[in-house]
Amino acid sequence: MPRNPTSSHKRNARHNHVTPRPAARHNSANPRPATAPSLPPSVSGGSGTGDLARYIIPKEKINIDDLAQREARYFQVLEEATDHMLAEPVRTKEITAELYETPKFKATISPTALVPHNGGPGPDAYFAWVDKALDADKTTLKDYVLRAHYAFSGLLVFEEYILDLGLTSWPEARWMVTDKAAEL
Repeated sequence: MPRNPTSSHKRNARHNHVTPRPAARHNSANPRPATAPSLPPSVSGGSGTGDLARYIIPKEKINIDDLAQREARYFQVLEEATDHMLAEPVRTKEITAELYETPKFKATISPTALVPHNGGPGPDAYFAWVDKALDADKTTLKDYVLRAHYAFSGLLVFEEYILDLGLTSWPEARWMVTDKAAEL
């Protein structure tokens, strides 16, 4: 049966998009690891990687609530910015193209390009910079495009330096952070 083009099957992209949120990454069919895995060779140091073990968070310093708040904030900011960007996709594309013409922004990024393993200020300084940028006023579409980029880059660095490296010795803490962030 053909659809009526004037029926309710027309959809508004702004109200039907779904921004990825951290989901529970375990279930009964995929149980959590019972013990911490040994450190991968790249974490214990090696050619060109620096000593990645320095990023492991000591168990007594792990604050599940603070880490989950940070991850959830970046997802929430990204979701809000995406809503605004979807409302004006053509203008969003133009603004994004303008950003990528500046040396400060790149179309492709990696967490190690943002915070190199081989030294530099480290992830905490980067998080402080991202958080300050996200605290700025937001009034224009360009503000939201910038916020989307900042939040996404914060998520990349968070995944690399907190979830993958920082909590590599404490897999249960990693699950707790992502589960709590998904609840927020």
